[in-house]
Amino acid sequence: VSTQSTGVTRKGSKLSRTDMKRQSKRGHKRTASDHNSIQVIKEEINVEKSTGSFERLAFYFAQLIRAIYYQIQELVPPKHQESAFVDTIEGTMSHFEGEGVLLVKAAKEQILNNNWVTLFPLLTLYKELNKIKYSLISVDQLDLEVAPLSPISSLISQVTTCVKETLEQFKLFVKEDSVRSSNIATDGTVHQLTSNVMSICGQLLLHRETVGTLLQGVQHEGTRQLQLSIIQRAVGQYIAGIITALERNLAVKSEQYENKCLSALFLMNNYNYIRKYLQEESELSALLARPNEIEPEEKYADLMERQKELYRLWYRPLTDACTENTGSAVKRESEKAQKEAVKSRFKTFNNYFLEQWTLQKKWAIPDPGFREIVRIDNINAVMQCYLDMYERYRDAKFTSKNPGKYIEYTPEQIEKLLLTFFDQ
Repeated sequence: VSTQSTGVTRKGSKLSRTDMKRQSKRGHKRTASDHNSIQVIKEEINVEKSTGSFERLAFYFAQLIRAIYYQIQELVPPKHQESAFVDTIEGTMSHFEGEGVLLVKAAKEQILNNNWVTLFPLLTLYKELNKIKYSLISVDQLDLEVAPLSPISSLISQVTTCVKETLEQFKLFVKEDSVRSSNIATDGTVHQLTSNVMSICGQLLLHRETVGTLLQGVQHEGTRQLQLSIIQRAVGQYIAGIITALERNLAVKSEQYENKCLSALFLMNNYNYIRKYLQEESELSALLARPNEIEPEEKYADLMERQKELYRLWYRPLTDACTENTGSAVKRESEKAQKEAVKSRFKTFNNYFLEQWTLQKKWAIPDPGFREIVRIDNINAVMQCYLDMYERYRDAKFTSKNPGKYIEYTPEQIEKLLLTFFDQ
């Protein structure tokens, strides 16, 4: 039978639901050769590439079904039409179904290994299969719920189940990944989970209609249309739940850092990444916005500011060392005691500054703009107090032997070293 559609209007009787059910009892089983050919496919299958190939296969397969159906109606006597149709497409249908089942199985295996991007070719496949099904049902009046065409509906159901389970598993994964304390970077940089989650959320936006339809419990697109506002709300709530789980996850991860300033830097980096991502993906930001709630960008700016306050604790010992105690007890001290106090202040500053410089030059702020902001904030805070102390005592005779032993840094050197924070 030619695979080219004749475009001829149907004549005579149709293949009825009853006829198809009756014909489905006739040897609808996969042969050993079919099974072996499927095993070969399994060894080479790659979900992302294979899905694209399978979508094309499904398109041409639908054209084949349509062409066979119309030509049988045109060329075969009515009493033999149902058996001719079943006999003609049964083997091809079995192969089509087998490849589809293997594709879904391979996708599930990759998802079990946390390869979440496998979800997206499945979403595309789901959408394309439903288009084909809807076309065969509405245009050609074919019944896809009975054999020999029922495997199409069965395959769509398997893809649907796999996608819905993946959406739930991904949400659970983001929640539970917080228990993995060993996977945080020692430099406080953006966690890989953050970049992965935001990337997936952005890609979900490209499939919002399909995802929203599934989240609302509607299995087949085309058979029931949902209002766009309902779809948007469903997708927005799902993504908001994912990002909330991510925030809690990051908070737990931050507690693994012994250094509280590094812990705050870690959260700043991740909040900044989320904020920047939402700035670039304005549609996603709009989807997350809720009435009577602060905008997502404002929310993350506020979260970052809270962590900045905690991070700034690192330079408090420096500002304390630079601040001169002017109380009455100090005024009653001997000149020698006052000189020793100045030495102690410089020594405290030098030791603590060296310690922090050694630490923080190994810390990371991957965003150049944000890195510059934090550096300038550090410079403004440290330089203001150090410059006052330096100017006050650089020419003072608080030591007669070696002033350089205590005044180790000029203000220019301090500023230069502060600019090398987060340098590696």
